[in-house]
Amino acid sequence: MEKLKKTAGTLDTFFKITYRITIVFNIIGIAIIVLFLLLCLMAPGLFGSITSAMTTQLDFGGIRFRLAEGIQQGSTGAVYFLGSLILGAAELAVYVLMIRNIRSILAPMKEALPFDAAVAKSFRNLGILTILSGGLKLILEFLVSGSLVRSLDLSALFLSDQITAVTTYYNFDFTFVITALVFFSLSYIFRYGEELQQLSDETL
Repeated sequence: MEKLKKTAGTLDTFFKITYRITIVFNIIGIAIIVLFLLLCLMAPGLFGSITSAMTTQLDFGGIRFRLAEGIQQGSTGAVYFLGSLILGAAELAVYVLMIRNIRSILAPMKEALPFDAAVAKSFRNLGILTILSGGLKLILEFLVSGSLVRSLDLSALFLSDQITAVTTYYNFDFTFVITALVFFSLSYIFRYGEELQQLSDETL
């Protein structure tokens, strides 16, 4: 038990520092974004020029193309910036909640109480947050990153005597579901341990 308490205490200190660093960087990031938006209000053309510069490259795995100005259709840069901002903020909130739940798991373990009710509940919350985080990444990939590809006439860019067809597809990674299932399984295991601990206490 002493080893468990020591390990849990070390991990809790690490995540406490990580949590505080994350909060500090979030505050700095929010301040920069607010300042940028205020500057855009004073200089409307600034927003368009900066957001357009964010979508000047087209990546295909290990191949990267630099796009000429004006080749994109519609306000792709604005969609990319605002979409990344909204989904990034949501994912950041999920990340902060995950750290808090990890600390909720470690708190009773520091007291040598691994089967406390908070442990099972926090593991279940981690499973839910993992699915939410993975879903946000998929949305970011499809709506935001994919908006650049959909704004381009790829046939006009690449079709030639050497290339006869252009096809796009999305490769979604669902490995986060496996991680979530692990957290849900741990939740059931620790809940079962909690019930056995209660029976043992009642017997004594």
